[in-house]
Amino acid sequence: MPSRFNVIRRRTPGAQYIGQLATRCVLAQGFYASAASSNWGNRQYHYARDDITQLQVAFGQGWYIDASTINVETDVNTTATVTMTASIEYPAGNFYQLKWGGSPTLTVAQGTTQFTDVLNVVIPKGAKFYTRQYLTSTAAGGFNVSLNNLGGSSYTCMDPANGDASVYLGGDQTMGGTMNDEQGGLIQMPILAIVGPTRQPSIGIIGDSRTALAVNCSASFNNGNTGGEAIAVGPYYGYINVGRVEDQANFWSLNPSGHVNRLLLLKYCSHLLCEIGINDIHVGGRSAAQLKADLTTIAGMVPSLAMFASTIPPETTSTDNWATTTNQTPLATAQEAIREAVNIAIRAGLPGMAGYYDQCAFAEYNFLANGGGGSGLWNPGLTADGIHYNQTGYNGFGTSGLIDFNRFILNQAR
Repeated sequence: MPSRFNVIRRRTPGAQYIGQLATRCVLAQGFYASAASSNWGNRQYHYARDDITQLQVAFGQGWYIDASTINVETDVNTTATVTMTASIEYPAGNFYQLKWGGSPTLTVAQGTTQFTDVLNVVIPKGAKFYTRQYLTSTAAGGFNVSLNNLGGSSYTCMDPANGDASVYLGGDQTMGGTMNDEQGGLIQMPILAIVGPTRQPSIGIIGDSRTALAVNCSASFNNGNTGGEAIAVGPYYGYINVGRVEDQANFWSLNPSGHVNRLLLLKYCSHLLCEIGINDIHVGGRSAAQLKADLTTIAGMVPSLAMFASTIPPETTSTDNWATTTNQTPLATAQEAIREAVNIAIRAGLPGMAGYYDQCAFAEYNFLANGGGGSGLWNPGLTADGIHYNQTGYNGFGTSGLIDFNRFILNQAR
């Protein structure tokens, strides 16, 4: 079977809680440095995945994940004082000002996640709405962003054709005005969370560059959802993607204090998809036993969530750009044996897990070969680098049904 789900409940099905309400909430993976005082405006669309009557928003300016440095969560990223104003736009052209402690202006407290006051607003399930933010910096410093070509990889994070916009050195347009994108869809000022009362499931996502930023994936497809997990989740549920480029499971288990902000965001979710492990094997040098223990530790860090682990797709080289399996070779034989052993354990069921989804059933050629381990090769046409999906691969995995919500969110309102 490509997926196996244990009936584990962390939240009472159908009970109301404060949870994630919308799509397209991700972490900043770096910062955009400015040489002097500056300002920035940003508009981003989301889809409501429940009938919204109240919401609070967390903007991504208090801290960020330093994707250029292994095993670092950097809480302070600028030398300047950053202030912001923000709004909800729904429907397009109609604005609701967001406030913090009754004030329409926030001085960002570095290293913390600051939610807005509760906003009473009616947005029906399935509706498209927008967040707007305007940031000012009084001195040289930077703003937290996700940006294209981070680490030399292709990622188009914004979707200007469908309403996203990022404007550097523009005026405050949070309460009106047409905001036109000036950055070519390459720079995003991320929204961390949009939360409020709900009875719907809400999904947290942990991952590496295959999920966080979704290298080789573009936001212009799939209603702005990038990465296989977000493409699968986005049509149905709100999600918060707390993954980071080059992430490893052992970073979570060995450095829990460096994940405080991410764990805070995950408490607004009911379920967790965990796509992680390839960097542990090929970069971190973790053994199969260590990686299995690390995944179990992550489950223990989020006891209120039902956690589902992904099997780990392969990493290969190719002499014909991955057009065939014949010309592919697993990156390293010893590491391939570790990947196979961990995948067998994930399928058998790891302690603390509610279940798993078998991503290899889509990505890996002859995926149950070698006694249930795997062939270690990509299915042709799904990757252009042997590590990440291409756009076809992301779309195919996201719509494959392998993340089967009817099976792992049993008896819960949808």
